Amino acid sequence: MPLIKKLFIAFFPFQLLLIEWLIRQVGGWDTINFVGPSLAATGLGLMVTVLEPKQIDLHVSQQYLARLRSAKFRLVNASDQRIMDLALWALLFGLTLWIGSLYVSTKFPNLVWQNQPLSLWLGLVDAFIGLGLYFLKAYL
Repeated sequence: MPLIKKLFIAFFPFQLLLIEWLIRQVGGWDTINFVGPSLAATGLGLMVTVLEPKQIDLHVSQQYLARLRSAKFRLVNASDQRIMDLALWALLFGLTLWIGSLYVSTKFPNLVWQNQPLSLWLGLVDAFIGLGLYFLKAYL
């Protein structure tokens, strides 16, 4: 897959977030507390894409591949499998961050850290974990 396509896919959720932010600015709505959960959902979406194994290009006969498929085998690169396992754990952690971000944004909207809502920070952590796993998968 070309680099530009990988970058577009990776940053597409952030582009949606930017559009959402611009619409909120034009409308004059103060909805900063929804940005954190949106970012967290973005991270979760990126993590889910990592759970699918990459196609392996092997130079084996079609007959051998047919035998493997009929025996319900699937070939997965070892490093790809480790990344998928890591992504599964990250997804569980990310779900916790997303739930936390939703909770904090609704119950404690004035809770801030470094002059930004805590829900935003939770969402950013989730988004960067998802982005990191996406690029790790793409380049290993």
